[in-house]
Amino acid sequence: MTPVDPWVQEEREAQFARNMDAFIRRDFSVIDETMRPDVTLELPGSSWLAGTYRGLEAVSRGVIALRQVFN
Repeated sequence: MTPVDPWVQEEREAQFARNMDAFIRRDFSVIDETMRPDVTLELPGSSWLAGTYRGLEAVSRGVIALRQVFN
């Protein structure tokens, strides 16, 4: 693995926390604004959600699927 600058790691973790807060509040516009076009979401496991989602559209579908599970 390539070492990550501690400041960059801290910023990534803070953004993740903001996005999770937005997800809980169902404020998906916040998540859409902060995602990069090359975003990747990896969900490990063997459930129907498991897999790798690449790009805004695929990750958005993955997030919507997560929402269905949490509802």
